[in-house]
Amino acid sequence: MQLKAQRCLGSNAFRSQIVRGGGTLAISAAAVTVGPASAPDDSANKMDSGTPTPRRAPTNAEFGGPGRHTTDTLMALNVMCFALQWLTKDKLTYLGWKVNALITAGQVWRLLTPAFLHASITHLGFNMYALHNLGPQLEVLSGGPRFTAIYLTSAVVSCGASYLFCKAPSLGASGKPPQAPLGHAGGMLGGAVLALLLGPRFLRQPDGSIVDRPPVSLLSHRTVRAAPTQAPQKRSPEQTAAKHKGSKKPAPGTGVDSPAS
Repeated sequence: MQLKAQRCLGSNAFRSQIVRGGGTLAISAAAVTVGPASAPDDSANKMDSGTPTPRRAPTNAEFGGPGRHTTDTLMALNVMCFALQWLTKDKLTYLGWKVNALITAGQVWRLLTPAFLHASITHLGFNMYALHNLGPQLEVLSGGPRFTAIYLTSAVVSCGASYLFCKAPSLGASGKPPQAPLGHAGGMLGGAVLALLLGPRFLRQPDGSIVDRPPVSLLSHRTVRAAPTQAPQKRSPEQTAAKHKGSKKPAPGTGVDSPAS
């Protein structure tokens, strides 16, 4: 076996394979070491120059977007109320949740405050997720004041439905099963009726403009889109030549407009 191995190592073919393999490995190592030519990194120069990197403006799908100020305010108010519930050890909860006997006694604010109170972090997270996704769309379509009116009216109608059909104390204007769907249905119905009255109801005018004409135009948009301006029509070469021909004055001495001699 040793003799065969020595013969193999001594053969020219095996030596050539070793040389070729070693050359391939050397070339590969050089390629890895050197690598392809890359563009110089200017990040360090930008940081040293002190030029601030422009920040991307938030969209309406993100918190702080330009068209969702009312939505963000309502979300912050809900989160703040939940934090106060925890800090006061549910004292705020007892002051604001829906209790039918206290509402009958005159504490009518309990028809609104339960909409801003939540029983758990899961309850808060689910409601804020829905408000975060649906609120900006309604706000952009309806406008901030109209969206606020629809939101608060839905809350009151929902608490009212819970007051009528659910005798137990509740948070979030929902009540306990099986009365919980009645509270949600009441809020949805109240919001739909108010949206039908307040709009928006967009109509296209004969001049091409779009206006908002709901049945109750208290919070409607004045003009959604103005009438399009008509671009000046381009004249054909024949019309241009005819205009220049008609505006030419006769040359002096031709006798057309010259006084009689």
